[in-house]
Amino acid sequence: MLRTKDDLRVQIQAYKVPALYVCSSIPLLTFSAFPGAMKVIALAAAWVAACAQLAHAEIVIDRMWSTTYDYSKVQELSNPQIKFVDGQALAASVNVTAAASVKSQQYDAIGIQVQENQLAQLVDTFGGGVTDSVAITLQDFKSKHPKDYDDLLHLLFSQDAEWHAKGGVGLNTAPKLWQTLHDIVAIHPGLKIISAPWSAPGWMKDGADETQPLFGGSLKVGMEEVYANYLVKAVSEIKAQEKLDIYALTLLNEPQIPELQYPTMKLSAAQAIQVGKLVRTALNKQGFEKVKLLTWDHNWDNTDYALQVLNADPTQWDGTAWHGYAGKPSSQKIVHDAYPDKETYFTEYTVISQYFSEPYKNMKNTARNLLIGSIRYYSRSVVLWNLVLRKDEDGFTTPHLPNVCQNCNAAVLLLPDSTDALAAADPSHTKTVAEAAGAAKKDKRRRRSLWRRADDTKPDTTTEELKPQTGSPAVAGGGEKAEAIQAKDVVDAKKTGTNSVYETALFKRSSDYSVLSHLSAAVRPTGASKEYSKRIGVSSTDEITELGGRLLAQAFRQDGVKPGVSRFSLILLNQNDHYETDVWENATAVIGFRGQIANVTTLPGLYTLSWEAPTVDTSAAAKAPLPAKADAPAADAKAAS
Repeated sequence: MLRTKDDLRVQIQAYKVPALYVCSSIPLLTFSAFPGAMKVIALAAAWVAACAQLAHAEIVIDRMWSTTYDYSKVQELSNPQIKFVDGQALAASVNVTAAASVKSQQYDAIGIQVQENQLAQLVDTFGGGVTDSVAITLQDFKSKHPKDYDDLLHLLFSQDAEWHAKGGVGLNTAPKLWQTLHDIVAIHPGLKIISAPWSAPGWMKDGADETQPLFGGSLKVGMEEVYANYLVKAVSEIKAQEKLDIYALTLLNEPQIPELQYPTMKLSAAQAIQVGKLVRTALNKQGFEKVKLLTWDHNWDNTDYALQVLNADPTQWDGTAWHGYAGKPSSQKIVHDAYPDKETYFTEYTVISQYFSEPYKNMKNTARNLLIGSIRYYSRSVVLWNLVLRKDEDGFTTPHLPNVCQNCNAAVLLLPDSTDALAAADPSHTKTVAEAAGAAKKDKRRRRSLWRRADDTKPDTTTEELKPQTGSPAVAGGGEKAEAIQAKDVVDAKKTGTNSVYETALFKRSSDYSVLSHLSAAVRPTGASKEYSKRIGVSSTDEITELGGRLLAQAFRQDGVKPGVSRFSLILLNQNDHYETDVWENATAVIGFRGQIANVTTLPGLYTLSWEAPTVDTSAAAKAPLPAKADAPAADAKAAS
């Protein structure tokens, strides 16, 4: 008769369960909750049966999206049929010398441990900004190529399996502008619209540019209530006139930004406290209780602002929004730990000067800091800046304000013949590098690249890899490296491995598209599930320093893909590129899951792989909060050559 947990374990061993981890992750109800021997025996038998079922379930990695460093695999879908087998999870990385690797075809082995009992936030918000530039570009594209415009929006936003098969990314978030938004919502009615004003009207501000009052300055003291009413009126009128619902609202885009050559405004934390309370009260009163109110909406290098606002009265706020132009993703954890019941959103990042970083370096940096870093630190979103821009004949992105973001990346780059937006929206655009350099000497403001969208009074704590080169393409040193990447040289990051992939000569998909697509493959609803995935615990034996090492990982779990079945997804960033010295080495991820292992060998690049497994209820085991970062692994072990 089974009377104790030890008796249960003896019985389980009789089933030859590969590892007791499988069953230890299934929460046991205390025996005191079941008076009577028969109930105890029934519980024990059910538990043993569940463990036996898991023990005999074959788990196979059956989906893999591959984007290699050289784009020999752009976004290739495959079914690698890699089985999890009995084996010991790695406690430390195992290094193989280059000579031994050539001889034996064995590579550095890095342990990736998936911890499904550590369940964290839902990751359900990803997309890009529909700015004025994007709206101008897309509407011009629509007038010139209406069918291709419709295809592009379906490729970006459709949730249908048909468009996923064609390489669609299935986005569900897009800030801003009306006709384009109506076209998107027609394709994806559940679109989440995040609204962020860049400035109050000039008459509400002090210290703005005299000739262009939208540029610079601060909200006048005493205008807090007027500005709050202005924001609430905008939400109300967008609903009334455009029939669009705002999902989330921030008080101001980048509230500590210096004056630049586009609309900006400063808003102090004390003013944000006052305005936020007024906005929340008015939104609730007018029936907009579901509109989320987010504070900060600026860079990782400042946590004091968000904490000051939340400390004053956290009840007004749903969460904090972050940008990635300065600081480190781990800043998100500081605010989350202080207010774990508040949500975390990442709402803006773009690569400013592409040069020869596109596609691999841009993809690596963005994936490392957002798919791994920002999501690790509790973000439920990855929203990049401009979603679609036009790439002109000289490689610059348009349209843009004079001297602002002339070479910003976008998920989709329309090719020169696709639109007439350049002539219509930016007639003063400089045509050559030499002309641009001459103009730069006359305008010192031009040296302000958008990575300086940080508080200039603070030291720059951005990692070297994350920070784009300073200055515009015209003033970054001249010569060959000053040139923007030509439209013809952009690699089209279309998904391969499927006969139905969408092909076009009118636009190309950039590394930003690749990053969003890998996240989409990991978290979007699949099978019978209607829910996006949740982040679960994962660690790498190679991550000795924060976001350093050869192989980084992010893991997700989605229940209900089939009755009693969950799908697990793993994003792997192989950055075994020796700091981009053109020495590219394979690495083998030894993935530990439920007491078994699977070996996956990859070139440097970005990969999303997934597998199905019987659902285990880990709710009781997950009462302890998921650590944002695992403890530093032990030092590497050396393999004999």
